[in-house]
Amino acid sequence: MIAACDCYVSLHRSEGFGLTIAEAMALGKPVVATAYSGSLTFMNDENSYGVRWAESSVPNGCDPYPEGAVWAEPDVADAARGMRRVRDNADYARTIGERARDDIRRRHSPQTAAGFVARRLDEIHAAGWPASASAAWRH
Repeated sequence: MIAACDCYVSLHRSEGFGLTIAEAMALGKPVVATAYSGSLTFMNDENSYGVRWAESSVPNGCDPYPEGAVWAEPDVADAARGMRRVRDNADYARTIGERARDDIRRRHSPQTAAGFVARRLDEIHAAGWPASASAAWRH
């Protein structure tokens, strides 16, 4: 379904990693999403349209979120502006989609993640962890 869309929209209040957002970006789709939470790991002003938001409290009955916790309330008017911008400006839509695809491939590929993990394990080992514990994670 994501591959068939013209634009991926996620008006989330709280997002973990934002897997579906990242998937859309990896496919080169323009993304309009709440500029809040885990998706900011890979979303920026150059590769997506970040929707403004206001802080709000989680109401009762929104499990698993605890009542009174903080989350984002997306600005629906700003989201509409982002969607219109994608619809009305093919160059903009194509540009942010291409940047999104390139950023995800370059910064968030399995190879990049593996390199990060290997470097972190080397740091842990250098800080004094036993060699056997560090080596076990590499195999």
